[in-house]
Amino acid sequence: MSVLSFSNLCYSYDKKKNVLNSISAELELGKIYAVLGTSGCGKTILSIFLRLISLCIRLILSLLCAD
Repeated sequence: MSVLSFSNLCYSYDKKKNVLNSISAELELGKIYAVLGTSGCGKTILSIFLRLISLCIRLILSLLCAD
């Protein structure tokens, strides 16, 4: 089982107020997850973060597996 885990993830647009504050999770790769919350709570930025991490993992794996 492959797992992506992160802890204490914080993000702020203007360094004054965190949109994400101490977010932690362990996600099994290949499963589908939903993020629920009110407008402005950081759902989109969390989604962007997860896509970026996924892209980085794929890039690293492709470099490691290249002949």
